[in-house]
Amino acid sequence: MPHSFKQKSFGRQWEPAGFGSAVVSTVAKTIAADFGFTTAQLNAAKRAVVSSHGGRVHVRWDGVAPTATVGMMLFDDTSKHFIVFGRSNVAAMQFIKESGGPDATISIQLEK
Repeated sequence: MPHSFKQKSFGRQWEPAGFGSAVVSTVAKTIAADFGFTTAQLNAAKRAVVSSHGGRVHVRWDGVAPTATVGMMLFDDTSKHFIVFGRSNVAAMQFIKESGGPDATISIQLEK
């Protein structure tokens, strides 16, 4: 029987809704088109846990694409991550690498 993973935080249980990753370079990537998530997974997600591997990345979830110098900074450190709450915020996430930095792999765990 498969093991069911549930993470408790903020007084509730979070269950996995999907996992995706993509290499981010000089063109902004969207969570909807570039990370392999289905529409059903994105619709079910109430939050996303995001980390960067290999380089610094800028991220935005306000409907505007980040640039190589503008956006919330996600550092190259897999021990640190950030969480985006809300379906519309999760669905609007876009990523681009920092100016002059190496490409980065972004990993995203959707949770419901």
